[in-house]
Amino acid sequence: MCLPLPLSYQYSVLLSTSQATNKVITRCPKATQTEMQAAVDSCKEAFETWSQMTTLTRQQIMFKYQALIKRDLVGGIEKLCKIS
Repeated sequence: MCLPLPLSYQYSVLLSTSQATNKVITRCPKATQTEMQAAVDSCKEAFETWSQMTTLTRQQIMFKYQALIKRDLVGGIEKLCKIS
């Protein structure tokens, strides 16, 4: 499932080009300063909970995350960075 991108992503992108052909292969969204600050604030808040978890609990979460990444890897990166 792809979530709608913020409006700023529709206007500001970084182009990724093939080194072999110099053709654009994808466009990745470029965040605004406000969006970056919101991400930093969210991470600081999440760290409060994360830092209080045991190492074993963190490890279990990361293994579950790894399994999800492996499951969704095919086509996932293209969907993440592609802007139509």
